[in-house]
Amino acid sequence: PAYSPSEWIKEKNLMDSRRLPIKPNHFFGVDLNRNAVRATKINLRAAGFKNIEVANVDFREFTPPFRPHLILSNPPYGKRLE
Repeated sequence: PAYSPSEWIKEKNLMDSRRLPIKPNHFFGVDLNRNAVRATKINLRAAGFKNIEVANVDFREFTPPFRPHLILSNPPYGKRLE
């Protein structure tokens, strides 16, 4: 399909205008890798997200600030979680 920069900007602006603010303590993330945490924080800030905590900690030792309704995980490739 053809790409139109002006159509992309128009659609992006429309979607940005519909963005709802994220409630404090609504999302959080943890990662053992310090570089992954830093990159995540940079990417969240660049995307305009606020109120999302990202901690450099082992998830097995992390106590969430609230009971999560959904957990997304990206375990190391080729390793089993037990």
